[in-house]
Amino acid sequence: MRQRSVGGRSSCRRSPECQGGHCFRTQGFDGLAGSGFETTGSSMKNSPSYGSYRPHESSCDPLSDWLEQITGNEFVAIDLTLDRIRRVASRLQLLSFEGRVITVAGTNGKGSTVRLLEAVLLASGLSVGSTTSPHLRCLNERICINGCPAGDSTLVEAFEVIGQARGDIALTYFEYVILAALWIMKNARVEVLLLEVGLGGRLDAVNMVDADIAVVTNIDIDHTEFLGSTRELIGAEKAGIFRQGQLAVLGDPNPPASVLAQAHRLDVDLKRRGRDFFVEDDCFLLENQHLPLQQALLPKSSLATALAVLYYGFGLNPQDNHRVMLSTRLSGRLQQIKKNIWLDVGHNPAAARYLCEEMSSRSKGRLRCVYATLGNKDVFGFASALSPVIDGWYLGATLGERGRSARKLAADLARLPQLNIRSVDEDLPSLLATATADQSEDSLLICGSFQCVDKATQWFGDGAV
Repeated sequence: MRQRSVGGRSSCRRSPECQGGHCFRTQGFDGLAGSGFETTGSSMKNSPSYGSYRPHESSCDPLSDWLEQITGNEFVAIDLTLDRIRRVASRLQLLSFEGRVITVAGTNGKGSTVRLLEAVLLASGLSVGSTTSPHLRCLNERICINGCPAGDSTLVEAFEVIGQARGDIALTYFEYVILAALWIMKNARVEVLLLEVGLGGRLDAVNMVDADIAVVTNIDIDHTEFLGSTRELIGAEKAGIFRQGQLAVLGDPNPPASVLAQAHRLDVDLKRRGRDFFVEDDCFLLENQHLPLQQALLPKSSLATALAVLYYGFGLNPQDNHRVMLSTRLSGRLQQIKKNIWLDVGHNPAAARYLCEEMSSRSKGRLRCVYATLGNKDVFGFASALSPVIDGWYLGATLGERGRSARKLAADLARLPQLNIRSVDEDLPSLLATATADQSEDSLLICGSFQCVDKATQWFGDGAV
């Protein structure tokens, strides 16, 4: 069902990475989005987003004009601070809110957890604003009020206000979007704000707002060039969203010591999976409640974490919300679009391990995989983790500055001679045609990036079984 939009029509402005253009997000298409890790440099002066605000000229498509303005930047250095965006937020009075703020960090499962929280809170009668990243089709998806994507006119109005308020302060694309999300939520006077971290936590743009409830879904290895190469280092970055004395829910059953140390240092009210709530034998356990999760459409770990947040943070009984949770879905997260075809945006080894476990029980016959991912991803780790359930691989390309060609992907996977590579094709629609022609009664998994899943969604058509 198509969602209505908040504030006018919501047109689908596809990200240039999907079309081979420059990146909308300053660090690329699969979640390198935290403002503290955005790259900035001497080319600022050449871009409208980095000079003084210029009133927007009239256009038949003002949102596209704004997106062109805030993404037309070349970045050459790293700026590891939140000072710039915090100053603009302060001018717009976007650092404190009447509603409760829930910030969600983690290596995987952030979007699913936000979606689950949103579904239950709305069903409970609360008004909810959410911001997530990245998007599959259009920017509007990133900002929702009561489950409805922001309309074009609302986004344009927000960008206009931010453009005037920032003066000559440099802002990246992601910072613009986060400020727009906060401005839209504040004007909607929502009772709960759900903020998904783009990258890490400590230096992510959403972390300029103090969380009433901090959620860390899990900690694994990804984005090592920004967060560090160990779970301890990555955990320290993600625990940066904790606040003194506030509730924190930890969905990782084996958290790094750095996360626990930060919780102790800030005396947070920590609720941990494996101590305060559990997932055992496909069931959620909390106090005297024992709820089956076998029919869940989203990861069971995300359901468990969200149920714990709702119980400890809002006093909502898991039993009362169980059915809503089981029926909640999210595009690109083990999304079944045909009888035996699945899509998933997973792109790191932890996601591959999850897919391996899930597809071993869901798929029928042999399972084949269409795989295309970005240039900075651990393809060896991903393919190694997923290979036990894959009978044949179809390797494709991702586009844009951070893309990876199909030929490069095949070369990078040459260290895994056990992989049965059936096709290598730079044109993803052509690759999908080959894979489906070969499929017969077998199952097909399409994964590796938001870009790959978006292309597949277009090729097969929207919908889910």
